[in-house]
Amino acid sequence: PVGYSKFIRFLGHFSHSANLLTTIQFFATQLGFLFFFLTFRIIFKPTNWASNIIFIFLIINPINVFNSNHVLSDPLYLGVSMVWISQVLWIIFRFKPYMIITQAILLFVLFDLRYNALYFPIITAFAFIVSGGKIIWKISGLGLSIIVIAVLMEYTSLEMEKMAGVRQYAYSNEFEG
Repeated sequence: PVGYSKFIRFLGHFSHSANLLTTIQFFATQLGFLFFFLTFRIIFKPTNWASNIIFIFLIINPINVFNSNHVLSDPLYLGVSMVWISQVLWIIFRFKPYMIITQAILLFVLFDLRYNALYFPIITAFAFIVSGGKIIWKISGLGLSIIVIAVLMEYTSLEMEKMAGVRQYAYSNEFEG
């Protein structure tokens, strides 16, 4: 996936500081966890005691500082993944039609960051199937999720053909060159 290198290139237009990169990664992770925490509280309404414990494990967690202090796609992927998981919960419990688009955007970003997101459309499909939305919205959500992944896989195959002369899907986690 080339999404992380695009992200670094974008940040390079503003600053070449590693501190800026690690700070943005840290806040992306924290905001993802915060969105998940708030989603969890709204949907499941845990007790205050349980909320405090979850908050401590998600937000006040020193591993997030350690994780974000590296030039890796992991913290950015983790933050966006937490937003995606939250979005899946919203689709299942309180579906709105606009979530089809936001889910497709999240899948695009996640798959562009990491190929691990290849499995996310399966979970997304389950979420749309069990959601309370109309059948046309469910089919639209499923279809758009499949289209997003198919387009990105095709793009990856074309990039591999340019680099290696052979058209194939690059299953590795990064491009070289």
